[in-house]
Amino acid sequence: MIQLQTSTANKMYIVCDDILTITNPTYLWRFYNEQTKEEHLIEIANEKESNTWFDLFTLTLPTDLNLLAAVYSWEVYESATPGDEDYENLNQLANGVARVAASFTANTSYEPTGSDTVYNG
Repeated sequence: MIQLQTSTANKMYIVCDDILTITNPTYLWRFYNEQTKEEHLIEIANEKESNTWFDLFTLTLPTDLNLLAAVYSWEVYESATPGDEDYENLNQLANGVARVAASFTANTSYEPTGSDTVYNG
């Protein structure tokens, strides 16, 4: 499972170059929310194309893609043509599950309301 955080450059390490059929492909990522049936497509460059151990992709939320806090299935496809979003006719390289964590702001101050009393046993 890939853990994604909002307002962060998320590094995603996967292996997909072992089944490439295209030299220097465009990588099309598909994120699908099973609950809401929403689909999100994005092309992300492989930052480690010469590495034979893993492929590295960076996704910054919500700048690159606006994914709400949820669990998504994801797939990566190879394409010879940038902008081609017909993933049903593309070669799938990898798939898995991603969880986008909910973001929250921690309360760092406390303002008493009413008459708080401290017990000094």
